[in-house]
Amino acid sequence: MLFDGDNPVTEICDAAHLTWDRGSFHVKARPYCALAWRKEGEAAFKFPNGPLTVKADDVLYLPQNMPYIAEYTPTDLWVIHFRTLYDDEIPMVFSARNLPVAARFEQAQTLWRHKAPGVQAQVMSLLYHLIADLSVPQKADGAFESAVADLQQRFSEVDFSVSDLCRKHGLSETAFRTRFKERYHRLPIDFLTDLRLEAARRRIARGESIALAAKESGFADPKYFSRVVRRRCGISPKQWRLYGR
Repeated sequence: MLFDGDNPVTEICDAAHLTWDRGSFHVKARPYCALAWRKEGEAAFKFPNGPLTVKADDVLYLPQNMPYIAEYTPTDLWVIHFRTLYDDEIPMVFSARNLPVAARFEQAQTLWRHKAPGVQAQVMSLLYHLIADLSVPQKADGAFESAVADLQQRFSEVDFSVSDLCRKHGLSETAFRTRFKERYHRLPIDFLTDLRLEAARRRIARGESIALAAKESGFADPKYFSRVVRRRCGISPKQWRLYGR
């Protein structure tokens, strides 16, 4: 399945903004998938494996090579058409409420319309961001908040990792990184490093040795710690001691 991560996207076919009046359609199997965000209107689908209803602010994943019958009310939607390596057998509907899907679909359509160099890679990146957003169940709001709080409390543990954090809280690492960046405007690993650096700076300013301050703040290797300080701050930890006071 595409949303399980084992059916990769192989090609973007187009990205579009579509509107139409109410109607009934019998659609033959098409050699491409669709991921569509419905801004307005409702649709009742009949697929070979059963019916689905899609409402405003829902996102529909329609696998390639799947025929269907649809009854539409007046519709306004944004869609990305693409091909995958394998044919999935189950269409899926996701609630997009409180997810940043509108901007991603609109950006994809704009990029595709202008056909600038690299458009395939750019739209594919947006598509995978959408997949990551939609892969996080709505009930995971609490899990995300708990994971962030856990990160803030345990950042100084030398063996702490974002991968282990996500496993502990039952979150997809890709989805967690995407959502974290949208909220905090940086990746979790950068946030973790910033927390560790600030803790080390305070310890060094209080007179602790550089090696001890690094270890107690989550840096197992003092040499690596020195490289991070130079890269992030442009000075050495010894100079940092003077500036930190």
